[in-house]
Amino acid sequence: MTTPNQSGRITLEHDAISYTMPQQKGWRVPVSELRLVGEFTDDHGPVVDDYFFVFVTRTEWFEASFYAEGRDAVLAELGRRLQHELRTGLCHSTSLASRVLWPARLEGHPVFDLVPEERAGTILGRLRQQVLPRVHMHFTDEVRRELES
Repeated sequence: MTTPNQSGRITLEHDAISYTMPQQKGWRVPVSELRLVGEFTDDHGPVVDDYFFVFVTRTEWFEASFYAEGRDAVLAELGRRLQHELRTGLCHSTSLASRVLWPARLEGHPVFDLVPEERAGTILGRLRQQVLPRVHMHFTDEVRRELES
């Protein structure tokens, strides 16, 4: 018996992208609702996933691990449907980074402003930051304009 991929499984069936993870709630988003597809990395690896895709609609966003089963097939088929090859570019990033994969006019531009939280003022706060650092992720102004158009 094989164990499920702990990074989940991503599929593109009929008109929607679906993402499931073992013992967690998944999501499903129709391709027709996509406004932006991107990627981002954080500095939590290599023990936990640190590379993700983001699928953005006008009102919300969904993330899926880069390491999810089915990733290559989904990217190829989604690129075909969007009429634009989805080329990843953050494979060797070990820090905070993000970039747009689609729409083509924004390809390579940052998806998020990734801002680490301010340094804590207490010893316990600094210890927590070393173990569990937090990053505030906000869409860039350019992405926000795209979603509002």
